[in-house]
Amino acid sequence: CIPPEPLRFAPFCVAFRSEYTRYSSLTRLVSQAPHRARRSPGFHHRLLTAHAASVRVPWHHSDSDQGRAGHRFPLGAAVVAAPLRSHDGHQMTGPRRVLLKLSGQALKGEEHSGISTAEVERMARLIAAVHGDGIETACVIGGGNIFRGLGAETRGMDRVTADSMGMLATLINALAIQEALEKLGCRTRVMSAITVRQVAEPFIRRRALRHLEKGRITLFAAGTGNPYFSTDTAAALRANEIRADVLIKATRVPGVFTSDPEKDPEARPIRRLTYLEAIRQELRFMDTTAISLCMENDLPIVVCHQDDIQEAARGADVGTRVEKATRHE
Repeated sequence: CIPPEPLRFAPFCVAFRSEYTRYSSLTRLVSQAPHRARRSPGFHHRLLTAHAASVRVPWHHSDSDQGRAGHRFPLGAAVVAAPLRSHDGHQMTGPRRVLLKLSGQALKGEEHSGISTAEVERMARLIAAVHGDGIETACVIGGGNIFRGLGAETRGMDRVTADSMGMLATLINALAIQEALEKLGCRTRVMSAITVRQVAEPFIRRRALRHLEKGRITLFAAGTGNPYFSTDTAAALRANEIRADVLIKATRVPGVFTSDPEKDPEARPIRRLTYLEAIRQELRFMDTTAISLCMENDLPIVVCHQDDIQEAARGADVGTRVEKATRHE
């Protein structure tokens, strides 16, 4: 008994992350192959080699093979990942999937609070630039420009209520960024950790992965959906859930410093850190829970100025890199 076509083909594939565009490319090559070519001993080797090189496979067509050009194997079969390329066609060596942690404070611009349309549009252009390099892009946006739960607690508000209000603030920011991104032509989805079906999808990990694989920018809103956890922790959690290659935290300063550079003119930049060094020195660029979560899962953190997120996503040496062991120059 000859197994079905997909079962005979799958063992010869290299199992990488399923990406819709590469799946479509491989499907097209298979559909162009005549039945006789698929059964030949060298078929799978020639297919994988040609797909990686992005060239057409030299099939030898025959009259008996007509009528099978529409054959497709089902979604879910293993695919081959082609080299990551930027929008101008150059091969890239940086991460394939990133999570951007963006500050809500940056969205208020010169305003005392709330949302500045100009800043939202500027932030959207920065995100779109990362996505335009062919990198699967996810974002977590803070809500400090609208409401900060920890600050409200110091004024006598119940912490759980204050944090719930802060989660809704992040959702408002995510919707604003989504609108700006779609005006730029970027397909975008907002996924919320709390249920608000009328305006955002619920966070479902497999659905989030599918959005990323289809080339959609995915915005994770409402933190973790639980009080007492910051958006930094939510960013670390989501980055690990989607198997991001790096977590990029955008700030108002170009990296981590020995002290607050906006208050201390003698503050010195730090180029490399380990997770434990960041925790022990209490540098506070992220909360301890977020750093610990990244440390446990060996997820690198890059802290950089918000204008440098595209370079950081490309793998350039900008800002401060936090990882298990510092790299020697």
